[in-house]
Amino acid sequence: MNSQEEEAALVLCSMKNSKVDYQTALQLEETSTPFVKRLTRSDTKKTQGRLLFKYNHVVKFLHPLLRPSEVDKIKKRGMIVCVYDCYGRMYEMVFTLWGSKAYVITTRNWFEFCVDHGLKRVLDWVTIWMFRHNVTGRICFVITSERRFLEKAVEPVFDLPLAARKKRTKSCSSGRNLKRRRLNDDDGVIRVN
Repeated sequence: MNSQEEEAALVLCSMKNSKVDYQTALQLEETSTPFVKRLTRSDTKKTQGRLLFKYNHVVKFLHPLLRPSEVDKIKKRGMIVCVYDCYGRMYEMVFTLWGSKAYVITTRNWFEFCVDHGLKRVLDWVTIWMFRHNVTGRICFVITSERRFLEKAVEPVFDLPLAARKKRTKSCSSGRNLKRRRLNDDDGVIRVN
């Protein structure tokens, strides 16, 4: 990794906290729109080795930055990408379509990324930017994390053990679980009744 790559990753990380004028904000939005994801158990599990993205998020935020040939490559066999952290460290990973409903950044390097940054399910949220390297033309990502503490951390419903899911009854689906589902939305907004 050269100094230009490190500088680009650091600039993107610092932009999260920067205030820019309206015109600059519009230009940035056209070139790279970040999105936020709450980490789940499977995102931080060693045996999974992948960060899962909702299909809709990728289509909305990342597809506009990709060439049609790159979209096809990602869907068919995946594309090797460089993933940077806020310190400019680079991790080589694969960006691919997983099944037909989700995209993933995968390889053993994703778990290494989680360990290096002490990422924990439920508590940590990651912000993902995608950009094209101006020298190599390769697709790159910058991923930063933020720990959000809640009064009471709530496990996502879909992360409950199988035995617990089987015990749920229709009466359980009322108010208490509705509140739990709202806390687990991946839209980056925490809503509590």
